[in-house]
Amino acid sequence: MDRQKRQLQILDHVDLTLKEAEFVSVVGPSGCGKSTLLNFIAGLTPVQSGAVEVFGAPPGGTEAPLGYVFQQHALLPWRNVLQNTVISLEVKGIAKAEREQRAREMLTVMGLDGFEDHFPREISGGMRQRVSLARTLVDDPRLILMDEPFGALDAQTKLLIQEMFLKYWEENRKSVLFITHDLAEAVALADRVLVMSSRPGRILAEYEVGIPRPRTLDQVRHMPRFTELHDAIWEDLRGEALKAMQGRA
Repeated sequence: MDRQKRQLQILDHVDLTLKEAEFVSVVGPSGCGKSTLLNFIAGLTPVQSGAVEVFGAPPGGTEAPLGYVFQQHALLPWRNVLQNTVISLEVKGIAKAEREQRAREMLTVMGLDGFEDHFPREISGGMRQRVSLARTLVDDPRLILMDEPFGALDAQTKLLIQEMFLKYWEENRKSVLFITHDLAEAVALADRVLVMSSRPGRILAEYEVGIPRPRTLDQVRHMPRFTELHDAIWEDLRGEALKAMQGRA
């Protein structure tokens, strides 16, 4: 990446293939390029070296079959919950009656029925993040990019929304690339966990979770396999996190 004519290498030889209906978590120290990786895949940031394909086509464009959930909800404050949820369908020119019906159905899945007419300032942070999820999922994307979507939530709300999203995923089986700093979250939700190095980011290790589905968070976190994976991932990540923290990346 070129920032004010200074070359900054964010990623280094990252080779990643995501299978259909696979849930992959990515963990790594701050500044290692996790968010940049998602932006490349979404077509928000141009790749200067290498190539990205999304279902065999270049990324970007309104027809790309992917959705993006950010850490911050990014809701439009002048639109109510329903109006925020229909944005992607509106852009695609879907008729008002159909897009509102689909949005109401997804808001019900997210436990937000009855809040359609509320504005973002009138609902809690956890509810705003659920609206953000509904806004992404209502478009029925084949690939969902998630950049620390639950990182700003309090512990209790985070667990509840994790359970809600896991239930949705079990029923719909979308491809998911999930960025997180939370190792427990990475293991509990995913089929596979990738560990990235400090900048320039590269994939240091890959772990198959191997915990049967369907699964619940309560079940997973009491399994020996969960503890084994959590400890192994932290062993890989600890030194890289120290490098990033000390500015030696």
